[in-house]
Amino acid sequence: MELLSYLLKSGLVLGLFLTIYSVFLKKETHFQWHRFFLIIGVFLSFGLPLLVLTKVVYLPAPETIQVIPLVNQTLNQETNLLNGSLLIGVFYGIGLMIMSFRFLQQSYSLYKIISKSSATKFENQQYLNTSVKCSPFSFFDYIIIHKKLHTTDELSMILTHENVHSSQYHSLDILLSNVLLIVQWWNPLAWLYKKSMEENLEFIADTETIKEISCPKAYQYTLIKNTATIIQPALATHFYQSLIKKRIIMLNKPTSTSISRWKTILVLPLIALFFWTFNMEAQIKFEQQDQKTTSYVVNPETTNKELKSIEKMIQPNKTKIKFTGIKRNKKKELTQIIIKTRRSLANSFELGMTIGDKHTKRIHPFTLHIDPSSSDIILSSFDDGYTFTTTFVENGTSTVIRNSDSDLTTQKKLFIVDEKEVSSKTFHAIKNDQIKALSILTGSNATDKYGTKGAKGVMEIILNPTKEATNSIPKEVLLVVDDAISTSNNIAPEKIKSMVVLKGKKATDKYGTKGAKGVMEITLKPTKEATNSIPKEVLLVVDDAISTSNNIAPEKIKSMVVLKGKKATDKYGTKGAKGVMEITLKPTKEATNSIPKNVLLVIDGVISTSNNIAPDKIKSIEVLKSKKATDMYGDKAKEGAIIITTKKE
Repeated sequence: MELLSYLLKSGLVLGLFLTIYSVFLKKETHFQWHRFFLIIGVFLSFGLPLLVLTKVVYLPAPETIQVIPLVNQTLNQETNLLNGSLLIGVFYGIGLMIMSFRFLQQSYSLYKIISKSSATKFENQQYLNTSVKCSPFSFFDYIIIHKKLHTTDELSMILTHENVHSSQYHSLDILLSNVLLIVQWWNPLAWLYKKSMEENLEFIADTETIKEISCPKAYQYTLIKNTATIIQPALATHFYQSLIKKRIIMLNKPTSTSISRWKTILVLPLIALFFWTFNMEAQIKFEQQDQKTTSYVVNPETTNKELKSIEKMIQPNKTKIKFTGIKRNKKKELTQIIIKTRRSLANSFELGMTIGDKHTKRIHPFTLHIDPSSSDIILSSFDDGYTFTTTFVENGTSTVIRNSDSDLTTQKKLFIVDEKEVSSKTFHAIKNDQIKALSILTGSNATDKYGTKGAKGVMEIILNPTKEATNSIPKEVLLVVDDAISTSNNIAPEKIKSMVVLKGKKATDKYGTKGAKGVMEITLKPTKEATNSIPKEVLLVVDDAISTSNNIAPEKIKSMVVLKGKKATDKYGTKGAKGVMEITLKPTKEATNSIPKNVLLVIDGVISTSNNIAPDKIKSIEVLKSKKATDMYGDKAKEGAIIITTKKE
């Protein structure tokens, strides 16, 4: 993704310079000034995206603790990002190779013309006479002309023109514009920028030539007379261009005032805006406050992918971990795991400790969290009868306090379950599948919240909601179910999709004084009854069509979106005044087979007469109507078109 970011930023800088040139400078006659402006634009488009400005943002230290659930989604997201970056890199690399080969081919063509030309003099000016019927051009000190194609007067003016290109090293500008095109071959603005650079070089040569010859009009007639479609090497500066009209207009244009060249400074605020928007990185530093830590739970069912996920999550920390020596039983439960650690500057991982139990044939659940004060990794086991705490210190070793050696982890530590103090026995009796989040507080984090009781550390657990827990919500707490205030808390936990608790200012900001005692927002899983209970005044849209029936089985629903207020009326007019529910159904074989005969069916880009497609083979479906359909497929699609893309084997 870094390559894509660089290319987009580089293209943006180039666009800024091209916009300033096209709008404010192109019609002025300060051609030399414009030349340097365009060259600077190329170099800045290469260099500015690499410069990053940083600003330090101080934020209050986090006040909440969260146990990171171990899911495969983290690794899947990273894999998708890597795959996307690889595809972008391969696609860009192919274009880069094609453009580089094109440049080499053009260079070879130029070399062949120069090598086969013979040195000739005219009016004490030396040039190369070529037998190739090509437009006069120059490349550094070489001026190549097909002598037989021009009269004596024309030859004199052409030599004067090309000598300007040669003496001012315009070939460097041409090469630079071609390098720009190789790097930004994907960017249409780069092609326009190259053309602008070439045009400006011709304006410079024309202006200087007019100063040297006696009859400017004869020079203009020569430009018009000799315009022809003959060979023109790509890497050279040519006497004849397709922009003859523009060149003649600029030759007859009055000289611009010196003040107008200062229009170039208009690019400065745009460059500043570019840096502020795209190249300014915020370096976040937390204010010196005590903060709670993030914990990672490992149990016998933890998969190898989840272990890798923990390693990656802890990676930015000073102390890093690595899981090795992994052994599992027939049930694929962890029976042994070795935890190795190292500091950022260390060369290798050192043995920290081995976790296993020969008697139970499976490991005991444990948590890992980072000490905010020392960046050490602390491992704690909370399984009944096997409690201990170990700290992985700088040299990779560990200090272990077991239950048999000290009562620190059982008797003196404070145990909190759902904001209530419980005994050690009650705490350790809680099963892993009952835990929603586990927090470990140490030092001032613990004493600030629990006073002297928390001096030896605090372990907090938040349990998964149960029916009894839901029913025990205090009456003064506002209960909001599916965005509607509810007076009943008789909700089965298996019906709950998500639950959010709001307190203090967050609750009152959203619900006013009703939320003064706290708010619990519950989102239920969609059910057939819930779908059928949609109020009649709410507009129901199923697969982009307004429906009058809400008898939809939830297992057939792919996605559901609720629109309210302005969003609903903007999209559906007054029909959506009472709200809109948009439902997208999963594709079925029957739905595919029920396509009307007069609707055009296109499968993988080919018009098909058969709609017998198994839904599990369908990757995507797109429906075109009215003008969109006829624009793409003509009168065949006047009744609409359905475009289906199938999955590739």
